Amino acid sequence: MNSRSRWFGQAVLLCSAPLQATEPTWETDLDIALRRAALENKPILVEIWTEWCPPCQLLKKHVFTAPALQSSFSKVVLLSLCVEKADHSKTKAAEFADRLKVGGGYPHMLILDSSGKKLRERFGGPSSVDFVADAVEKIKRFVDGNADSHGA
Repeated sequence: MNSRSRWFGQAVLLCSAPLQATEPTWETDLDIALRRAALENKPILVEIWTEWCPPCQLLKKHVFTAPALQSSFSKVVLLSLCVEKADHSKTKAAEFADRLKVGGGYPHMLILDSSGKKLRERFGGPSSVDFVADAVEKIKRFVDGNADSHGA
C-alpha cells in the first residue's frame, strides 16, 4: 500500500468515526456539591428536573452532553436534582430543591456560589430538538458569565 492510499484510508477512518459527546459527571446531593464547590473554588450549576418533563429529558439527552458545553461545565460543580418521579411522587432530592427555595417550571437551573448563595436562576427549556443549538448557547452563556466572574 503506498503512502497516498494509507493517508486516504486514515482520513476516511477519521472522518467516519462518530463524534461521541461525553456525559458530564453530576452530583446528586446538595451538601456534597457545596463541599466540592468550596474545595475547588467553583460555583455550582444546579439542574432541577422531573422524570415526567419532556424538556428536562431533552436537555439531559441532547444539550448537557453537547461537546460545546464541556469547557463551560469544567468551570462549575454540576448538581442534578430530580424532584419528581414519572408518577409525580416526590424524591429525596425535592428536599434539596426546597432548601434552595425554587419556584416556577421545569427544568429549573440555578447558579450558586460555593457557599450556596443563589447568583442566577432560569427555568424552562427547549420544546423540540430544533432548539438544541440555541439551548446549548444559552446555557454556555449562563454558566460562563458566572463562572468567569467567580474566579474559577
